[in-house]
Amino acid sequence: MRTFHLFGRTVATEVPFTTPLVPSTEAPDLTYHLTTGTPDVPNLGPVLHAQPPVIDGVHFAYVHRAGEAYLLRFSKVADFYLWPDRVVCHLRDIDVPWLAELRLLGPVMAFWLELQGEIALHAASITAGEGAVAIASTNGGGKTSLAVELLRAGHALLSDDITPLRADGGHVVAGPGYPQLRLWPDDVAREFGDPDDFRLAHPLYSKRRVPVGGDGFGTHLPRSRPLRALYVLERDPRIDEGGIEVTPLAGADVMRELLRHSFVGSYVDGAGVRPERLATLTHVAGAVPMRRVTHAVEPGTLAKRVREDFAGLARARQ
Repeated sequence: MRTFHLFGRTVATEVPFTTPLVPSTEAPDLTYHLTTGTPDVPNLGPVLHAQPPVIDGVHFAYVHRAGEAYLLRFSKVADFYLWPDRVVCHLRDIDVPWLAELRLLGPVMAFWLELQGEIALHAASITAGEGAVAIASTNGGGKTSLAVELLRAGHALLSDDITPLRADGGHVVAGPGYPQLRLWPDDVAREFGDPDDFRLAHPLYSKRRVPVGGDGFGTHLPRSRPLRALYVLERDPRIDEGGIEVTPLAGADVMRELLRHSFVGSYVDGAGVRPERLATLTHVAGAVPMRRVTHAVEPGTLAKRVREDFAGLARARQ
């Protein structure tokens, strides 16, 4: 088996990936297997959670208990059986192995991380000094575009889409993802040139894969860093063009944003599989400064303002 760094863990697998992963020589925390046969898992329990959207009467995903494992069933695509030390994928449609990979690197690993006591945040994360900052946004809020500008300014990418957070004493640590950005064609054209020079992230959508590090763009860091701040981006046409408002958040507002930007919070909370999750979220809320950044600016200007704000936070810690 080959081993890779992924979301702050070492994963061993014989499955080939189209997504670039960082090789590791460390002992694996998790193994991943792909099969077209049904794993021998007794005692399939009832549906714990059904995840929308619903198409033709079928939900996007279902969560079950299956013996000592949890089962994430993605309708007509794949079943993922999750144990603490391994994940087994039963590919229900052999014509879409690429879709099984996308599910694994998205909701499946996010759910597995949550089962290990972490928070899988739907956010990009970038190095800042010896720490890191996370960037969440509403759809189209500019999360990845801001990450591109910060990489261009010399920061390194930790993760583009899922940032796992874990408590470490009184601090919160952000884990790395894989060395890739996913951008819409207009963003690729603005930042890198012809979108057709980059592979599709998904055959049914127009987002492109932009490799990071190595022969790609910028630098990727496959190691965890202390999380120093979390920025929540929102585009607002009511703000004058060129305007930026940075608002510190506190109390219930922080918790609300953490819940809103949890990658699989609806799966975990809906299935009731981790009652202690609220305590972990409360720890993150109390340990990490959060800012709402409401803006109507291009990414370069936004990056400059965020860097200024983070520098102010760093000075305040001294």
